[in-house]
Parts: sequence; C-alpha cells; structure tokens
Amino acid sequence: MKKIFILLAAVSIMVITGCGKGSNGDSTPTQAASKTTDTATVTVSPSPSGSLDSTFGTGGIVTTPIGNNDAYAYALGIQTDGRIVAAGYYADGSYYDFALVRYNTNGSLDTTFGTGGIVTTPIGSGNAIANALGIQSDGRILAAGSFYNGSNDNFAVVSYLP
Repeated sequence: MKKIFILLAAVSIMVITGCGKGSNGDSTPTQAASKTTDTATVTVSPSPSGSLDSTFGTGGIVTTPIGNNDAYAYALGIQTDGRIVAAGYYADGSYYDFALVRYNTNGSLDTTFGTGGIVTTPIGSGNAIANALGIQSDGRILAAGSFYNGSNDNFAVVSYLP
C-alpha cells in the first residue's frame, strides 16, 4: 500500500503528518518515531534544530486513532491562529470516509471542532479519500480528494466551517 508523508514548515516549527501501522508488521518512519501499535494519524513537531519539541503532544509526537479501523493523514494545514488541521481518511467498517482532525498549538485535540476534534464525512456510497487541504482567508477549511461513485473515481471537494 502506498504511504505518503508530507512535510510542512510553518512559523518556527515543522509539522510532519503520516500514518503509523504496527498491527500487521508494517513499518513506517512515523511508526518508528511514535512506537504506535495501531493505525493512527501521526503529527510530529520538531524544533527548528530538528530535535522534537517537548511542549507539543507527548515528547513532540501526537497520535490520533479514529474509530477502530485504519486511519491515514495525507495533508496538513496551519490556520492563522496556529491550530493544525490534518486531512485524510478513515475506514468506517464498510468504506473509507474523509477525515479531518484539528489540533491546538500544543498538539491537544481541539474539542471545539467536530466531535472531540474529529470530523468524518462520507461521500456517496463508496470510498472517499481526502489528500489535499486548503485554508481560506475566512477560515473555511477545504479538503479535496476522490470518491468512488460505483463505476469510477471522481474529484471531491468539501468545505468545512472553521
């Protein structure tokens, strides 16, 4: 399975997003960094020197499981107030749905966003995967990716209120 890791530099921190999967022996750079045993969205915040920022999450690392199945983060954005938004997908048991997670600047989940900091969005009746993220000047969050309509994949863009 293809795994994508995105690096984004913002202000004085770097934020890396990806996935960690340990239940089937799969190994990824973020798994090694986070030592997770389940699939989760992973956000790592190194300092400008490259060492992990101990004020972010736990030792510079945040992992966020979504539901009981696979979850992957493919895109990341920083809002003007410094909050971090990660976008990707999670497996709802039948299909993949768009998934967004918003974190405070210290790596904790922003509980004012969605349910406990997490928003999931099914699109149509098939798989939907977000792999791009944009934040508009008015704070709206745009997630883009694809969804399967029963016969082929199509573009999908979803707009979320801040």
